[in-house]
Amino acid sequence: PKPDAIHYICREWGCDPSQVVLIGDSALDDIVAANRAGCGASLLLQTNEDNDSGTGRQSNQLEREPTAVVQSLLEFQQLLESHFDTSTSTTTTATTTTARTERKESLRRSSS
Repeated sequence: PKPDAIHYICREWGCDPSQVVLIGDSALDDIVAANRAGCGASLLLQTNEDNDSGTGRQSNQLEREPTAVVQSLLEFQQLLESHFDTSTSTTTTATTTTARTERKESLRRSSS
């Protein structure tokens, strides 16, 4: 999966991929594209369906690893609220690489 669509959206919205949290239902498609694009976080929404197109089969295991796995969008909302101050303005500011990495690790640990 190519990250082109994510990069296009980021250009249109005037943000950096590192400021994006991508929620996808396919580790082989969505999560690989998010990781290749350099998204700040990627969340896998687990469903009972096979949503993989098969195009991500040539990815490595690390590319298929989401930051967190959630069972529902409600669970995602709770995860988001527990890690970020969602009461502030929707204006996003760039974060340092260290802070972004710490948040990703924190999300990964809490979803395990």
